[in-house]
Amino acid sequence: MKFVHNCKAYSSSTEKKTFPYKSARFYAFAVLSIVFFFDCSYASLHKKWNRISHRYEPAIVAIEIDVLLPLFSEKPGLARGTGLVIDASKGLIVVNQQVSRFGKISQAQAKFFNEQIVPIKLVYQDPWHDFAVFQYEVELVSFSIPKITFQDSRTIAENQNILALSHDWNQGISLVEGKVKNPFTVHAENKIGRYSESIDTGGSLSGALLGSPIFTQKGKVIAFHCHDSNKESIAISSLYVRDVLTYLPHKTPPRGDMGISLDIENVFRAEEFYALSPLYVPKDSIGKPTHPFVIKMTRCISSQPTCQKLLPGDILLAVRSLMGPWKNIGQQVYDFDRWMDQHVGQNIEIKISRMGKEMVYSIPIVDAYKNIPKKFMTFAGATFHELTPTLQMIYDIKKSEGIYISDTLQGSSFGNSTMYGKLLEKFSGLSIDSFDDLKSIFIQQKNHSKTYIETIDYYYTSTVPSIQYIDLEIERFPLTLYVWDSLQGNYILKDKV
Repeated sequence: MKFVHNCKAYSSSTEKKTFPYKSARFYAFAVLSIVFFFDCSYASLHKKWNRISHRYEPAIVAIEIDVLLPLFSEKPGLARGTGLVIDASKGLIVVNQQVSRFGKISQAQAKFFNEQIVPIKLVYQDPWHDFAVFQYEVELVSFSIPKITFQDSRTIAENQNILALSHDWNQGISLVEGKVKNPFTVHAENKIGRYSESIDTGGSLSGALLGSPIFTQKGKVIAFHCHDSNKESIAISSLYVRDVLTYLPHKTPPRGDMGISLDIENVFRAEEFYALSPLYVPKDSIGKPTHPFVIKMTRCISSQPTCQKLLPGDILLAVRSLMGPWKNIGQQVYDFDRWMDQHVGQNIEIKISRMGKEMVYSIPIVDAYKNIPKKFMTFAGATFHELTPTLQMIYDIKKSEGIYISDTLQGSSFGNSTMYGKLLEKFSGLSIDSFDDLKSIFIQQKNHSKTYIETIDYYYTSTVPSIQYIDLEIERFPLTLYVWDSLQGNYILKDKV
């Protein structure tokens, strides 16, 4: 019996004498070599992250936005996060919607790495996905800002090293290193979003600020940090941001809406519990599915035609324009979104699997920008805006029109109640069906009129009506109407009564 060690042969007669000492030295050397290798590997990766940070820090900005009159039950006040200059030639900065929010902005500004602060204005709010785009005057910035290159998030792999660059308003730029836990997931975090193709970093990017761009080792942006918790960190695919660059700042990108919300399901679970036919799950030569997930419908808007045809649990198989070729959906949430964007205002056909049965339905694609109110009003200390499609879905509201109480001001007529986040059903006994109906009723009111409103809280299991008596302080809080102005990138005061 022989053992080979350090290129020398030892006979069995010397084995007892030499093996323990030589072996211990060998294994110690091996362990040290492994430690040295990983130490060098980490040092190399760390140097690479530092180079990326140094190169792109002029494009990483701190964002500060003060919203005076918020919509969708958001709270007024200051919010901060990180932004990325995605097109320096146009002065475009992408920002997370939890920072930008929706409503009347009183101030918005960006701080660069050299402490220079510039005012910014809103040029685009996505009606679906968790990002907005602001713009600064290019002439105000004299230093060079690097060009950003986007990478398809679907090309990354599990456990791939990634880097988030954050810019805190007070503490400057920081690096957060992490790994990809799940390169493909679906997530909806913002108030109006329903789903977005995203990646999950499993909490490894905990501490990164909202809106922080996520880089690969090649210095390409694959996603934007949008959600953080103890168990997961979610980042929306950069593909959604990349797509709007060809339109902004002067054109509006098309956004289609089928009136549904989606999620992904494992193909094996879909076969077992949703009776999905194996014929719809392409497999490779060894029987492994070519895509591990399928897309299923989870919710729909009751008032839209889609809800009369599709049901929760339906597996989406393929889509096509009328009489056109079928396009398989598979697990491509992003591609499905883009396909809808190309068919706004058209009727399309969708093929689904419902408990093993294949069905085809004709579905209209509507404009997703209906999710963003074009106007709102304040009266007696409360903010009112029209009911949006996503609010209908969230609260399972059957009616297609209505007025939503977005916010109430403390110390006002509505300030002593918890009336925000509810649907206004009646005012002084009069049913409210539209924005103009409510405005005409408000105009007729007098200061310190005693009246009542009827609201409804919508929950997933039931509706809860309530009546609130109100003393209208109109002199302090008069009726004001705000409308969206695309040139100013803000809601402007249109009328005050």
